Amino acid sequence: MVRQKSWGSRVAVMALALGGALALAQSSQVLLEGMTLDNQPVMLDKLKGKVIFLTFWTTESYNARATMYELRQNYKGWAGQPFELVAVNIDPKSENLSSFMQITAVAAPVKERFPILWAGQPGYKDTFSKSGKMPVSYVIDKQGNVVKRFEGPVPADAWNDIADLL
Repeated sequence: MVRQKSWGSRVAVMALALGGALALAQSSQVLLEGMTLDNQPVMLDKLKGKVIFLTFWTTESYNARATMYELRQNYKGWAGQPFELVAVNIDPKSENLSSFMQITAVAAPVKERFPILWAGQPGYKDTFSKSGKMPVSYVIDKQGNVVKRFEGPVPADAWNDIADLL
């Protein structure tokens, strides 16, 4: 009996510790700092007061490339709203991103171009998990808290959730 009580106590302590760690992770602010491809600084903490859609993508992922049109349309549609869209390319080589951006420069109107960073650039840092099916995307509320995470194509209802946060 003592053994069970001891085991139960250990489980309870572990649950409390884990719960506390999860609460801390959810309430702590996230970090992302870097320069866009056109040398503009991006720091998430400077975007508080806006709803942020943050996506990590690679040119090697068909889903990530295919999502770009949808992202551009939403970026253009919410112009003037407290909304920011930030994309971080995680390709290991900048040449892949450069090739993709040459195509985008011709195909995408200026009003549809949102900030894009390359994670391999010196000085870039973030605290986000990028594991999973690409793209990996996050919705961050106006207070700077992550409220949603998506792997793969963005579900259509996600945009309604974002609209509700605006």
